[in-house]
Amino acid sequence: MAYDGGTTRTVELTSSLGPGSVAWPPPGDLARLRAYTRYRRLHEGDHKRVYVTEGKYNYDTDREYIAVNVCAEITDLVVDRLFGETVKVRAAVTAGGDGAVVGGAALPRGPVVPMATADDNGNGGPGSNPAPPTANDTAQAWIEHLSEISTCDTMFVEMGRGVSYRGDGGLKIRYDSKRQDVLISPVSSALMFVTTADGDVETITSITIAYTRPNPQKPKETLLFQEIHTRGRIDYTLHRVKASPSGGGYRYRPDTDRVPLDTLPELAALAATLDEDDGQDTGVDELLIVPIAMGGSDESGVWGRSDYADVEDLQGELNNRVTQAGGIQDKHSDPWMYGPPAFLTEEQKLDPRYRYFSVSNNEQVPGYITWDANLEHAETSINRLMTQMLFVAGLSPESFGLGEGSAESGRALKLRQHRTASSVRMRQRIYDRAIRTAVSVASKLANSPAAPDLALRPPEMEPEDVTLEWNDGLPNDAMESVEIAGAALTMGIMSLEHAVRMAQPELSDDEVALEIDAITSEKPAAPNPGRVGLGADFEPVSPTQTASTGVNTTTE
Repeated sequence: MAYDGGTTRTVELTSSLGPGSVAWPPPGDLARLRAYTRYRRLHEGDHKRVYVTEGKYNYDTDREYIAVNVCAEITDLVVDRLFGETVKVRAAVTAGGDGAVVGGAALPRGPVVPMATADDNGNGGPGSNPAPPTANDTAQAWIEHLSEISTCDTMFVEMGRGVSYRGDGGLKIRYDSKRQDVLISPVSSALMFVTTADGDVETITSITIAYTRPNPQKPKETLLFQEIHTRGRIDYTLHRVKASPSGGGYRYRPDTDRVPLDTLPELAALAATLDEDDGQDTGVDELLIVPIAMGGSDESGVWGRSDYADVEDLQGELNNRVTQAGGIQDKHSDPWMYGPPAFLTEEQKLDPRYRYFSVSNNEQVPGYITWDANLEHAETSINRLMTQMLFVAGLSPESFGLGEGSAESGRALKLRQHRTASSVRMRQRIYDRAIRTAVSVASKLANSPAAPDLALRPPEMEPEDVTLEWNDGLPNDAMESVEIAGAALTMGIMSLEHAVRMAQPELSDDEVALEIDAITSEKPAAPNPGRVGLGADFEPVSPTQTASTGVNTTTE
């Protein structure tokens, strides 16, 4: 008998489950999931529900509740600084290993082969007599393909927003049978449930992705889907669940409430590819989900901390102050009047037809009830709350245009935003490790039997075989970059390649190689030191003795 939405029946059915029933979500995850919901509403601007409907604030319901969504601005700034400019993922495969496989042929690992360049007679150059690709070349080509098919440019931005307001998230590596390719996709931590080793909260033994769906055959019945990742294997289950009488989730019996996966039409194709236990071996001795946790500590385990955790109270107070100020301005725009009764109609209302009142000497003059609202103090309080929010979030007010003065150069702008820069660098270190690990796991999945018919198989890479090139998200000061690169090159503390990349960051690797070749071929011979600064008309003379001065002059 299925649950039909009634409270009484829910209690009866749940009571009949007995002691073998399982709660879902696990009780230990309920507080985390509630926090995710609250922070998501803050990010989406549903502040009235958070602070008024479900919170402690009251306001005049005759007017709108005003939300100044600084929380979303914090997320947008952080994500823009992290992923607003393309993060370049590069292969750094070193010699050794089993080699890459391209079209069935094994390629030895080795260093990157330099791009062919033209000789003095114009022979050769890019595309002529190319050297056979090394494992690093193949790995880089595959990484670029992986980035494109996984739409990493937009995927990182979308993932970054969720990780910002939740504090954590994940990257899932999977084989797409329709595309016949390996992909990386984001997974919300609101769907992730982690099991760790006993006594070691940092060692993850399994990660489950779970969500509920209505049963299409019985709309009043709810189904729970679970995708359970362990090292080397993924198992899938689908269960009927019933609402818990105490609220906060569902309960089910693992053995008797299990139903076939194809009960959900969206899982029919997946079910057809699984073994008799509704699972599949991945061929990779690693989890195919890489968790990401921001702002955690040695006591927070695998979960991070939301960017809103420290500012949500300040956000509520800021909204409250702005809403109050708006109400005061409404009252000042339409204030109450006072005056003698003679100016009222028979209905005891002010006659709207008259804009001029005739007043005798002994009559009271009508007027408006006004007062000094001291809104300048309210404005000061509002600005202080906004600054405090940014300070607590670890960001510089200058990043939001709230700082004093103006920066004269790109260097000055960066120095004014040192708190933001430090916060972004911390996040980059966490993302860097997660993305490199995801690429490494993807390369191993691409070489496993679980991913057949791939057009390109990379060498199996470890995280240290992958590097990421991050940007600071600030506008580039081209002149400043050229000056720094030129000075460093002149002093001999920077290579020509590094200088070209710094001065022209938009160039590709091939374009950098061409630029270096052009510079070296066009570089003029070093000037004669003896003639520097002496002018075009200077002529050397033979050694002579000037009697008047006693100075010896020599030629070269």
